[in-house]
Amino acid sequence: MKVQFIFKVIPVFIFYSDFLLKSWMAGRSFGIFVIVRKKESTTTPRVTAHEITHSKQYYRYTGLTVILTMILDYYSGSSMQYVWAFVPFMFPLAFLLISRFRYDMEIEAYRVHLTYFSLSHRDHARMNFAGSLAANYKLKGYTVDKIYIDLV
Repeated sequence: MKVQFIFKVIPVFIFYSDFLLKSWMAGRSFGIFVIVRKKESTTTPRVTAHEITHSKQYYRYTGLTVILTMILDYYSGSSMQYVWAFVPFMFPLAFLLISRFRYDMEIEAYRVHLTYFSLSHRDHARMNFAGSLAANYKLKGYTVDKIYIDLV
């Protein structure tokens, strides 16, 4: 296990395991927990950076949800106490249910991932990532070519 801080204050716990990873996944992020496949040890910095980006996204959007909930709570005149229970689940639900949101989050993370490749290998990696996104992320209407272009 390793600990890395995001936004200089939030710890992210990185575990090296195959637990909870589908066969095509190199890693997975659950807010402050990141799992990186053991066999990815040679590419761990790349995969870890990708998953840390998802952790940052989680806190960025959870923070935005908190602010919006506070505004609604203040101006609605009624208590929003039950809404607060759902705030931590808004990002994962949006990621699962809204393909455009999932696409935008993955493009951002894969762009970070690509920075770890040398320029000579980056184009090949882009094509691999585009193929993986098109095949595994249930993104209707997104072709490999469109994804490849968006990964620039």
